[in-house]
Amino acid sequence: MMIRSLQSVVDRELAWRSLSPRGALGIVRRWRAGKLLALSDIYIPYRLYQIKVDDHRVRSTRFLAVDAISGALDPYEFAESPLHGRCVEVDAANYLPAQLAEDDSRTLVLEKVRRLLFSGGFFRLVKPAITTNLIGEFYIPYWAGFYGEAHNVSVLMLNAVRGTIEGSKASNLVKSWLLEHSSNDTPVPA
Repeated sequence: MMIRSLQSVVDRELAWRSLSPRGALGIVRRWRAGKLLALSDIYIPYRLYQIKVDDHRVRSTRFLAVDAISGALDPYEFAESPLHGRCVEVDAANYLPAQLAEDDSRTLVLEKVRRLLFSGGFFRLVKPAITTNLIGEFYIPYWAGFYGEAHNVSVLMLNAVRGTIEGSKASNLVKSWLLEHSSNDTPVPA
């Protein structure tokens, strides 16, 4: 299926090297998780919101994207909308469907913006008015590394935009998605 995705900066070869490093880190990873068995590109849906903060002294606009599955993954912040210029059309077989209702993701965005305002000097604002507008949806590309043995596989996620290894939240989303596919007797993505 064709989807709109942020452009990946990590190709398959770099992902393989990152998820199966040489040296001490590679030895520790193989000891803990096992050998890297397979690598697959997986796309996670995000919703992009335009956030306007209006105070009598301060006016700002930012773009914040939250995952549309659980809202638990780290948000993306942009100075301008990435939908034109930073996104590409991708023919993807492995993409997770959005699960959060739009109202729920909007509530999560408001909570995250309030936390950002508070941590950045909220007390300087007198009475901020925060408005959110849904701009659109897009996917973030990830590389999933599958480790272990055939009967006991673990997943490690590499963000293909940031180039960083993700924590357990991203891995758990993908594991749940794979288990859902296997329990529905539908083919597991390649």
